[in-house]
Amino acid sequence: MESFSDRMGITSSVKEIQLDTMDNDLFISLWNVIFVRFINYNLKDDNKYFFEDLWMFLKLHVDNIPTQPTKLKHQLKETIFRLEWFEIYNMIEYLLNYIDDSGKTDRDITMLNKVLEEEYSAYRIIDKKVVPISNEAEIESIENSLKKTINIFEGANQHLKTAIGFLSDKENPSYRNSIKESISAVESITRKLTEEKTLGKALAQLEQKGLQINSQLKEAFNKLYAYTNSPDNGVRHAIMEEVKEPDFEDAKYMLVSCSAFINYLLGKQAKQ
Repeated sequence: MESFSDRMGITSSVKEIQLDTMDNDLFISLWNVIFVRFINYNLKDDNKYFFEDLWMFLKLHVDNIPTQPTKLKHQLKETIFRLEWFEIYNMIEYLLNYIDDSGKTDRDITMLNKVLEEEYSAYRIIDKKVVPISNEAEIESIENSLKKTINIFEGANQHLKTAIGFLSDKENPSYRNSIKESISAVESITRKLTEEKTLGKALAQLEQKGLQINSQLKEAFNKLYAYTNSPDNGVRHAIMEEVKEPDFEDAKYMLVSCSAFINYLLGKQAKQ
């Protein structure tokens, strides 16, 4: 809801998307979720192992962990507020992957994503990873494909997770490998649905297996498949000559497109 100061033109609710930075509002909002959902939560349970592990992750002296909760919270806050923006995201990934309770983790992710959206972060959390995708429709498409492929299409599910991993690696992203994994997720599903040995043949056989695919959509995906096989980018084949290196936009587009196509295929299959 627009605030009084926004309506009066004193302040503005519109900010630039924060890609390689983190302003004070975003920092504090993330800290508040971290404090409530992780620090206080584990203090109430007197979970000393959590704090020992967190101290090691933050490269602090474990033998100096304060025994008094107030001092512990103060030291932890001082340490976290000295971190760089990307180190905050590293810690969020660590905390989410530390928790075994999937129900709690889902609630944590919901709260964190709400903050990321409200404070104009360029990142969202998908599959416990901080991913540089801020469009909610794109996020929903990826999350749905992960949910729909788990257990039933485990190969495709793993390819999608690996594609996200390559895309979200903040220190050394591999966009070429992310694209390869995205298209491999589609290949895994179509081959399983048609029992063909290649994606090209599988796409051609989908209708014979009872899946009525829109011809234009199928042609569009054939072109995406052709893109990954093109010698200009060296995505699926050995690099034999100078190529145009895929960038973030290429990899994100392929991940979202492949996720959407998987959702489309599985939606069609469910109607058989």
